[in-house]
Amino acid sequence: MATNAWVFTGGIYSGVTKEVGNAYDKCRYKNTKTASQIPFIGIVNWYTTTDYKQLKQNRDESANEKPLDDSTFEKKAKDRVRLYRTRQPSDKEKPETYPLDHNHTHFLMLQDEFKENDDRDQKPEYRHVFRINLILDLRAEIENESRKITNQGQTYSIPIVQILVNGGASSILTVYASVNRNTPVIVIQGSGRAANLIAREYEYLYGKEKERLGAAYDRATVTDNFRK
Repeated sequence: MATNAWVFTGGIYSGVTKEVGNAYDKCRYKNTKTASQIPFIGIVNWYTTTDYKQLKQNRDESANEKPLDDSTFEKKAKDRVRLYRTRQPSDKEKPETYPLDHNHTHFLMLQDEFKENDDRDQKPEYRHVFRINLILDLRAEIENESRKITNQGQTYSIPIVQILVNGGASSILTVYASVNRNTPVIVIQGSGRAANLIAREYEYLYGKEKERLGAAYDRATVTDNFRK
């Protein structure tokens, strides 16, 4: 909180993301009378958000063609405010939807090509992979831009790190993409599922060495474990 970092998550009120949201809510008031202004941003899919229709806007296409003065812009901004009520979907409702976590400060909501009653809805594995790839691509762009800061015409790189706690199949793809962009990843061993799998495979290849240099990788690639 003291470093003015930006925090990105999956944005849902479920699992690890929910726990991270609760931790953020507790920490932002620590040792201060006012809430911390650290951006806490969730990247979520529009159609997998529970009750996403609460957030729908009434668009006036003709109004987009007219220039807006400050008062008109402010009025339109207020008209776009929507109240979202967080609730857990019942067992009878369509699966694969999650409510937004109320502790986040911002959300980036992605609308994919799958709509309600889509014929391809009969192939959930195809839809799931498409949505994962959509979020991964956007997250990659955000990471590339967020590591840059410009001051007086000079561009500087700032540190960025990814933390994996538990996680599922999409988390493994996220870690893979981050490592390929030279983004450091902290894997919390013992937190479950994807994190445990990555930690176990890492130890299987490299042993318990603390060395992170290229020499350790070169040694691992010539072992029988790596070839398997």
